[in-house]
Amino acid sequence: MNNFRILSFKQLFLFLIITLSCQTTRAVKYGKGENFPILAYPQGIGTLLFFHIENDPSNEKIRFDVALISEQYSQKLRTVFIDINKKPHLVTRHRIQETPTLILFDKLGTEFYRWVPSDFQSYFGRKEIERKIDKLYQPNKESLKIEEINTKSAKLELLPLLVSDDFEQENFDNWLIHPSENWILKRDNDSKVLALQEPGKQGKVRAPTAYALLKDFDVTDFVFTGKIKSYQDPNILARDMVVIFHYQGPTHFYYVHFSAKSDDKHNIISIVNGKDREKINHEPSGASQVRLTDTEFHKFKVSYDSKTHKMLAYLDDMAEPILTATDSTLTHGLIGLGSFDDTGCVDYVKLWGRRYITK
Repeated sequence: MNNFRILSFKQLFLFLIITLSCQTTRAVKYGKGENFPILAYPQGIGTLLFFHIENDPSNEKIRFDVALISEQYSQKLRTVFIDINKKPHLVTRHRIQETPTLILFDKLGTEFYRWVPSDFQSYFGRKEIERKIDKLYQPNKESLKIEEINTKSAKLELLPLLVSDDFEQENFDNWLIHPSENWILKRDNDSKVLALQEPGKQGKVRAPTAYALLKDFDVTDFVFTGKIKSYQDPNILARDMVVIFHYQGPTHFYYVHFSAKSDDKHNIISIVNGKDREKINHEPSGASQVRLTDTEFHKFKVSYDSKTHKMLAYLDDMAEPILTATDSTLTHGLIGLGSFDDTGCVDYVKLWGRRYITK
């Protein structure tokens, strides 16, 4: 005679939800990330990873609650059940020490919160997890609306803050520096800044060759802000500081050229695409506003909207751009700052953006 037992409705409901969730896991394609997968990026939603041991009775309560959360937040969150005995590579990638472990990621794959076994010793119930999920979807005061930068955007977008750097640390490990010997951290009045002490040497194509790029932030849409200062003599009108974006290599990137003169090479938005830089901004040569005219700090802001391919550059006045362009040649890449021919420094950098996902 076959042995069987009648499952309660609660047990049957739990079994069905967990079975479906585990089946969903097999369809997941993992992308690049910082020790974590960006699981649900194409849907624009967050991810909840539940690391457990299948059929472990000590995990039954939390498994049941995670299953309910999966149903409740199905429009906001992708929930994946991971048996640590079947996915050891994910255990290593996510630094899982014990089970159960629950990790909540935002829609860009950034870890937002982690629950470990000690959190479940006197289990507080799923309401605590729900509060964290709800907090994840509250507007972040550090988020920036692209529509505030570009009022012609077809749809309002929220970009998360990816980087905030005031250079008060003792190193610049977050930056790719070129040439490395030309850059230092130093005090400028009461603030530490990242300073370019000597311009770079020109290569095969005419383009900026001294720059500092943020590591690991290959972005599409972005808003980039900070403060820049030129050390060059104000009497030299060709003085410059540049903001580099969608950098894909030393001969493929865009840059905003802030200067004290305006022509077809100065105070422009330019593309370097395997040949000498080329002006692409809409303002006629000689007609753009020049503001980098002294040795004081100037606030800057540069943005790119992937829906319209519009590029906007601001200096001092954050309401009206002084340079505008539309181009879709390079749709993603690294971002940073530097100079074409001069020296200068940067401070109080912030980057809001959407990471580029390799398809």
